[in-house]
Amino acid sequence: MLVYVNPFSGAKQAVAMFAGVRPMLEHAGIKLDVVTTTRAGQVQEEIQKRDLSSLEGVLIVSGDGLVMEYIMGIMQRTD
Repeated sequence: MLVYVNPFSGAKQAVAMFAGVRPMLEHAGIKLDVVTTTRAGQVQEEIQKRDLSSLEGVLIVSGDGLVMEYIMGIMQRTD
């Protein structure tokens, strides 16, 4: 599972929130590829180029801005 965490989102609690959930996901045997974002537009750029064939899902720990970046990036893919 691809995980995007925005440490600047909302009350800046995304990292702590994900830290509380991560052990459960790992206990369930879910392999995580965690990306902590560092700038605006990062997810939109990354998701356009990323090989998605090995992913079972994407988890976004952030507000609606990062969700929108993800959607915009997916919509710009040629596949």
